Amino acid sequence: MRLILPLFILAPALLPAPPGPAVSAPLPILVQDQRPPLAEARFAAAREMLDAGKPAEAAVEALAGLAFAPYDVRGYELMLECARAGDDRADELRWRKWLYWADKYAGREDEAAARAAELEALEPNWDLDEPLIDAWTDAALEAARVAVKNKQYRLAGHLYDKVLNLRQGDERLLAEFDKLAKKAGEQLSGGAFVAATVRRRSPAWIRRQNEKHADWEHAFERRTRHLEVKTTISYELFETVSVVMEDMFDFYRDIYDFHKKAPRMTLALHRSRADFDRFNHEELGWSLPLGVLGWFFPKDRLVAAFVDDVVYDINEADLFNTLFHECSHYFMHLLTERAGVPIPGWLNEGTASYFEGCELKADGTIVKNKPALSRVRSWEALESGSNRLSLKELVSFQEPGSYPGHYYPYGWSFVYFLLNYEKDDPRVTGAQPVPGPDGKPVLPVGPLVYRDAYLKALKSYTVKQKKNGESSYERCVRIFVDEVDDPEVPDWDAFEERWRRFIRAVVRETKAGPEFADTLQARCRGYLLAGDFERALIAAEQADDKRPNDAETYRLTALAQEGLGRDEEAIYWMLRHWEQAIADGDEAAAAAAESWLEERRHQDLVAGYCRPTREALAGILAAMAAADEAGQPYLGQLFAAHFVQAAGIDPAELGRKRAELAEKSGRDLRLWQRAFPEGSVAERKGRIAQEADGSVLLFAPENAAQPSLWVTAPNLRWLEPPYDIRGRIQIDGRNAAEILIGRGPNGLPQRVVEIENGATVSFVEVEQRFEEESASGNGVTTYSYVKRQSLPSAQNYDFVLSLGDEEGEGEIRIGDEFRATVPADWTPADFTGVAGISVGDDTAAMFQDLEIRPREAFWPVAPRQDDQD
Repeated sequence: MRLILPLFILAPALLPAPPGPAVSAPLPILVQDQRPPLAEARFAAAREMLDAGKPAEAAVEALAGLAFAPYDVRGYELMLECARAGDDRADELRWRKWLYWADKYAGREDEAAARAAELEALEPNWDLDEPLIDAWTDAALEAARVAVKNKQYRLAGHLYDKVLNLRQGDERLLAEFDKLAKKAGEQLSGGAFVAATVRRRSPAWIRRQNEKHADWEHAFERRTRHLEVKTTISYELFETVSVVMEDMFDFYRDIYDFHKKAPRMTLALHRSRADFDRFNHEELGWSLPLGVLGWFFPKDRLVAAFVDDVVYDINEADLFNTLFHECSHYFMHLLTERAGVPIPGWLNEGTASYFEGCELKADGTIVKNKPALSRVRSWEALESGSNRLSLKELVSFQEPGSYPGHYYPYGWSFVYFLLNYEKDDPRVTGAQPVPGPDGKPVLPVGPLVYRDAYLKALKSYTVKQKKNGESSYERCVRIFVDEVDDPEVPDWDAFEERWRRFIRAVVRETKAGPEFADTLQARCRGYLLAGDFERALIAAEQADDKRPNDAETYRLTALAQEGLGRDEEAIYWMLRHWEQAIADGDEAAAAAAESWLEERRHQDLVAGYCRPTREALAGILAAMAAADEAGQPYLGQLFAAHFVQAAGIDPAELGRKRAELAEKSGRDLRLWQRAFPEGSVAERKGRIAQEADGSVLLFAPENAAQPSLWVTAPNLRWLEPPYDIRGRIQIDGRNAAEILIGRGPNGLPQRVVEIENGATVSFVEVEQRFEEESASGNGVTTYSYVKRQSLPSAQNYDFVLSLGDEEGEGEIRIGDEFRATVPADWTPADFTGVAGISVGDDTAAMFQDLEIRPREAFWPVAPRQDDQD
C-alpha cells in the first residue's frame, strides 16, 4: 500500500510569538497631546478662527481637517473663505476650481454651473482647460466602447479606467465598468482587470464583505474552470486568487507538458494561523509544525494555506509564494500517481520551487520564469559553506516525502537550469549583444538544450518501474549527458560545471539593478528574431519587473504577443508603448507606434484616442503658456493637473512647464493626507491599537514578532517619489520606531528609517540573507545599518521625511535643527512601493498625526463612497 502524505512548504523567517502572557501583554500607556482629532473638530476650529478675523490660522485648521477627510467639500469651502478673507486670488482660484470639479465630475450639474459663473466673474480664463479635457474624455469613452464591441477587453478596461480616474464617483460609468469586468471574465491574463475592479469598490463595501465572510462557514467561495476557491482572508485576495491561479494553471500545464483534463482542485485559504490549525485537525487529524505555511493533500486534491500578519508576520506575498509552490505538487501528482514509485526530490520539490519565482505584481499581472530570489540567495550562501552539495548528491536523493531543507535551493537551481539553459548560452559563454536589423542591441539566443530531457526524465516516472532498475543518479546521467550527447559535456563532471557556471550567472543577474533591463530587452529581441515568442514574452515581463514604465519594454511585449497570435494583448501593449513614448517626449517612437496600429487596421484607435490625446496635450500646453503670460502661473498648474488626472500620463514637456510655473507661483497642489484615518485600524491582540484621533500605538513584546502596519488608503497605497511623510513619534523601550519604505511584492520594505529611543536616526537596508546556519532554506530578514546619526534626546520627535526622484535625494528633518540626508546610493526605485510603520523588539511607539503627501496633485473628486451589496 502506498502511503500518501501531505506535502509542505516551510516558512522563510518565521518568528512566532511565544505562548502565554507575551502575546497578550498590555499596551504601555504613553502621554498624548489632547488635540481635537476629527475633521469635524478641525473644521469647527477653522470656522471660529474665521469668525475671529484670523484667516491664516483658520487655513491651518481647515487643512488639518482635510488631512482626515480629503474629499469633504466643507473643507474646500472653508479654504475658499480663508483665501477671500486673506485677499489671496491664486488660492481663491484653486479652491473654486476644486469645488467646480467636485460638482462637475460627481454629476451635480446645477451646482457646477453656479460654480462656473462665480469663476467666470473672478477670472475669464479659468476654463481654458475644460473644453480640451471634455473633448478628450468623450473620445476616450467612445474608444473604450468601441473596444468592447471589438472584444478587446484589456484595452477597453484600460480606457475605462482612465475616464473613471477623472469621474471617480460616476455610478453610470462604474456600472458599465462592472458589466465589462463580468463580460471579460477569465479571458484576460493575470489579475490586471481584477486589480482595477477591486480598486473601484468603496472601502465601506469591502469592509462589509470582509465582515460578512470572516468565518469558515460563511467564507468567500467560487468555482472557476479549474478551482474551488474558499477563503476568509479578504475580498481583494479572493478576487485576485480566483483569476491569478487560473493563469498559473496554464503555466503549470506548459512546464509539465500536461494536456489532459485535470480534476478541479480546492484552495482553502485562512485568515489566521489558528484557523489554519483548526482546519488541519479536521482534514488531517493532526497538527503541523509552526514553520509550515501550507500543504497539498493528494487524496482530496486540496491545498491549504494561511495569512497571519498579526502574530506570525505571514503576509499575502508569502501566501502566493506558498500557492505557487504547492499547486505544482498537484500536477506532479496527476502525472505520477499511477506509477506508484517515489519521485526524486530534485524533480518534485525542485520543480515546485521553480514556480516560487513567479511574482504577482502590484497591477495584478504575473512575472513568470523569474529566479526564486530566496532560493538564489540560499544557494549562494550554501555554496561557500559546509552544506554545499554536489549535483550527484542532489539527484541521488530518492526517499518518500520531501528532502532535507538545504537541498531545496539546489533542487530549484537544477530545474531552473534544465528549463532555461540555451545552446552557447551567453550566461555561460559571456557573449555580448550585437546590433540587430534596426540597430538596437540583440543578444544571441539558442534552442533550449535540456528542456526535452527534463520532460523525458519527468515522464520516466509516470510509468511502472522495473525492479532493481537504474538509480536516480544513473537515470540523470543517461538522460542529461549520454542522450543529449553534447560534445562540450562528455561526462557528469562537465555537466555539473556547466550547471554551476549558469547558476552563478543567474545570481549575478538577480543582484543587478534597473540597468539590467537593457540586457533583458536585448535577450527579448534575440528571441523575437528567432521566432521564439513565448520566451520573448517572458524576457519582456522580466525587463518590466527590473525597470517598470519603459516604453521599449512595452513595444517588445506587444511584438511578442502578436507573434503568439494574441492580437488583443498586442494592441493593448502597443498603446501602452505609445503612451509611455508620449510621456518620455519620444516623438519618433510614438509616430512609429501609430503606424504599427494603422498597418494592422486599428485606425479607429489612432483617430479616436491617440490623436485626441495629442490635441488635448497641445491645447493644455498652450493654455499653460497663456496663463503664464497673463501672470497667473498657478492657473497653469491647475490646467496641468487636470490633464494628468485625465490622461493618466505626465509628459516630460508638461512636467518641465509645470515645474517652471510652480517655481513662479510658490504654490503646491499636493495635499497632506492621514496615513491611517480614525477607525481604519483594528486593535490586534495587544500589538496594534488606534486612538480616537487616529494615532497608532504599536507594541512589540520581548522576543515576539514585530507588528507592522501598512498604508492602505486608495490614493496612498502605492507611492512613487517624490513624496513626503511627516508626524510625531513617542518611543518607550529599548529599541526604535520604524518608518518602512518601498514594500514590494515580497512583502518586505526595501528601506527603513529608524528613530531610536537612544536618540539616534538610522538608515537601514533590508534583505533576506541565507546563511549556512539557516541552510534548511529558511530566510532571515536582516537590517544593514548603512548610516547613523545622533540627535538630541527628547520625549517626542516631530519629523518630516522627504524622498526625492534622483539618486541620493532625500532627508529627514526632526524638530527645527536636526537634519540628516539619505545615503548617497539610495535610488528612487528604493523608495517606490507601499509605506508603513513598525517598532523594534521590547518597544512601544505612538505615531501621531502621521500624514503623507504623494507626488501627484490631489484630485478633489471623491471615489465611490458606498456601493450596493
